[in-house]
Amino acid sequence: MMTPAPNRRWSFSLRTLFLLVSVLAVLCGLLSWSWFHFATSVHVASKYSIETTFETMPKDDEGLENWLQGQPGIMAGTVSVDRPGSDKLIVHFVMARNKAGHPGLPDLEGKCKALGYAGGGIFRDPIRGTVFRN
Repeated sequence: MMTPAPNRRWSFSLRTLFLLVSVLAVLCGLLSWSWFHFATSVHVASKYSIETTFETMPKDDEGLENWLQGQPGIMAGTVSVDRPGSDKLIVHFVMARNKAGHPGLPDLEGKCKALGYAGGGIFRDPIRGTVFRN
């Protein structure tokens, strides 16, 4: 009587398994490097129009505009500050950031406090209702 041959359909040698794991590790490394390179080298310009209210404000917004214009990523000539009412402040600017989020968003709340804006100051996107945080 003959013994049936063992089923070798899914049997791998240790060397084949090591080769497969090595190839997968190299592919994962290449994909990770590609994503990192993409996320740090592709910059996207986004327009921001954010608003807040203050109880007291300085007589003009020139200090805030000049400071914002000098922040990393802010595109030249795109900063403007409007006061549609006695307590409302709207800030507009265009900022270029990479897909990883660098440079970070400017600290408008902190700078407004330093410049004499008081009593409020949580900036929000008026369309989406989201809070603008750095």
